[in-house]
Amino acid sequence: NLDSRVEVKAAAFDLNDPTTYNSATSLRVYDAQGGDTTLALYFCKAGPDSWSVFASANGDQIGAGAVGQVAFLPSGKVDTTATPMPITIGVPNAAGGIDNVEVDMTDTTQYGSVFGVNHLSQDGFSAGRLASYSISDEGIITARYTNGETRAQGQIALANFSDPEGLAALGGHVWAGAAEAGVAMDGSP
Repeated sequence: NLDSRVEVKAAAFDLNDPTTYNSATSLRVYDAQGGDTTLALYFCKAGPDSWSVFASANGDQIGAGAVGQVAFLPSGKVDTTATPMPITIGVPNAAGGIDNVEVDMTDTTQYGSVFGVNHLSQDGFSAGRLASYSISDEGIITARYTNGETRAQGQIALANFSDPEGLAALGGHVWAGAAEAGVAMDGSP
């Protein structure tokens, strides 16, 4: 929530001077290589029902001005016709390039109550290594990584034959389909 009762700031925005903005929040974002950046968002009331959004990455301001504007309806909800969402912010990445981070503020409110962040999420992860894996009863192989991410990696496939005695022995407990075994009927555990 952005507090509708606060005054418009007369001074130009300066991320190092908290008297030049009304509220701020931050979150950790990740580039494609798993490098992390602290993205801070600063909110400056620009007028009745209107806010400017400034941003910094690891303490350095992004751009010379606001990265976006948010307009509100008299109901306190975002005016989606006057506020294009998401706001796309060019965030410097660990490799020296720029990653576009999309910030969706559609559910932001402007009521006569103190500033607060009720929901903040991102969809990236830091770099991680395989920590463990498991296989479910359905044969799904799940990998767990040191960064907390869990992903299904694949599924064990099984084949059944109408005449398993017709399979061709390849040695070492390995068998291959053969005409005498019939057509393979694929399935899972």
